[in-house]
Amino acid sequence: MRIQKFVFLLFIGTHFQLAAQTLDVAIGHSNQGFQAVLQQFAHQEKITINSRFVDNSELKVELLSRSKTGNQPDVVLVPNDFIGLADIQYQQIPSDWINRKIAPKSLAMGQIETKQLGIPIVAGNHLLMYYNKKLVKTPLSSWTDFIESKNNHNIGWSYYEGYWFAPFLHAYDAFPLKNGQVIFDSVSLKSAFQHYMTLKTKNVLDTKCGYTCANNKFKDGKLDYFISGYWSYPELLETLGDNLGIAPLPKLDYAPLYSFYSVYVIAFPQKRHDAKKQNLLQKLSLFLQQVDTQKQLLQQYQLLPVHAGALVVDGEQLNENLSVVYSELARSKPLPTHKYMPVLWAVLAKGFNRYASGIYDIDQSIEYMRHITERSLQRGDANE
Repeated sequence: MRIQKFVFLLFIGTHFQLAAQTLDVAIGHSNQGFQAVLQQFAHQEKITINSRFVDNSELKVELLSRSKTGNQPDVVLVPNDFIGLADIQYQQIPSDWINRKIAPKSLAMGQIETKQLGIPIVAGNHLLMYYNKKLVKTPLSSWTDFIESKNNHNIGWSYYEGYWFAPFLHAYDAFPLKNGQVIFDSVSLKSAFQHYMTLKTKNVLDTKCGYTCANNKFKDGKLDYFISGYWSYPELLETLGDNLGIAPLPKLDYAPLYSFYSVYVIAFPQKRHDAKKQNLLQKLSLFLQQVDTQKQLLQQYQLLPVHAGALVVDGEQLNENLSVVYSELARSKPLPTHKYMPVLWAVLAKGFNRYASGIYDIDQSIEYMRHITERSLQRGDANE
């Protein structure tokens, strides 16, 4: 009996020891650099890290579903607006888990109502206009140029996705989240909607060719231009090499368009962890923020660091393309982490789609957005 009890206790002790030495990480970014640095950390700490990439749209659904069962990963690496999903219930991050050299502007993007729920790891994700230098000698600089161009459908643009629509909303100060309040300004929204519709009515682009379609066509040399986030840069650079060019977003009536930019944060869904696991999570946080790791993410994997000491690049590294990347990042608007953002993304997509498809006129579309926003916020979801 004593031997059985000893074996049983030995099994339990070993089980908890193994649990403390394993981390499950879900990654919402396809760059292989994250997988590589996580495995470096695993080797350094002599632990096992089970990491996997999941497309952001799928990851959001998965995390919301798994939050109901408590079967969450230990760590997620996600865009900062994910921490606005209150149903996931993230752990508040202790101050000693944060590197003091992280840019305050980036750090603030991991906060919800002053609570630090995410730690920035890389920045960027702002929209850029990529072009194929084999096909384009001098990139067009305004949407008027594209409208007047005889070469129809020569630009890829994810027309029905809110992140691509947002620069037009910014141009008219029409984005409906202002100082933490949801405000639908009918006049400015009408201007943004109508101007955005001209891209469809003037046949500037193929609105049926979404992100994946446009990405593939551009890499195959079938599109002159492709407007996508900085996240596409490593893949496009590998495919096009020296033929890849980057230009600012086309101007709107000779006024610049401003993209959102975001940071990718590590965050920790609420789970019961013992002291060893908590210590391991702290070590991982500090490892990903340290200057050597941040430099590696930039130099080997073209990910934009958030550590002030890693942003310095020499003249050879700061080529023409990266100069545009940095200048456009400086002009971009930080993506809010506000709890209303998930609702607004869904509402804007639904409202514009109804207008673009002719189901509603513009006034009906705006009233529809106002109505479902109020109802969704009352219910606490965006699933109308």
